[in-house]
Amino acid sequence: MSKYLKYIMIASLGLLLTNCASQTYKIKKEGNKTVTKGPAWYMADIAEKEACNKKRFGKTKNKECIYGVGTAVSPSLELAIDKAKMIAKAEMADIIQGEMNKRAELYITEVGQENNKQVVTKVESTIVNIISKTKVQGYEEWNKAVYETGDGQYRDLDGEEMEKKSALKKIREGEYESAFRKKQGQKTAELSEGPPSLCVYGDS
Repeated sequence: MSKYLKYIMIASLGLLLTNCASQTYKIKKEGNKTVTKGPAWYMADIAEKEACNKKRFGKTKNKECIYGVGTAVSPSLELAIDKAKMIAKAEMADIIQGEMNKRAELYITEVGQENNKQVVTKVESTIVNIISKTKVQGYEEWNKAVYETGDGQYRDLDGEEMEKKSALKKIREGEYESAFRKKQGQKTAELSEGPPSLCVYGDS
């Protein structure tokens, strides 16, 4: 019996090692030509059921997710992956708590000689996208593609997702924490000022 058990264990170990060895990622080469094709998921063609890990039945059937994608190129594969992930996280932060501000400025000035002046008008319009401190936690990678460029660098395309419900919860927690710290700061300031001190001296 022990002999057969030994053979089974050896066979199982060999199968396990084979499976581990087959879990590799093949990096595609772009070549020297201009890239004209990219993954559909990177271009917002998202298979939401797989990306958000939604089930047909159960608690996750109504699950909603926020998605962010990013791409980066670097001679280092690790740096390419890190940079692409940061861009994807920034995109999610923008969706969660981004703000848009528009500023328009009008400049009117005179140019030319005293008897031959002209009025020059210049208008500038600036749109600023502000992403305040945003907690991007609990995110998961839902897709990735790595390519080798024609000049030997690595291009990483990264897709990250996080549950919308979780993101909104973290915003509320952040607002509560900010309000709590502000309140504590006011209390500290009141205590530091304190009432005027009263000194009593005895007879000398």
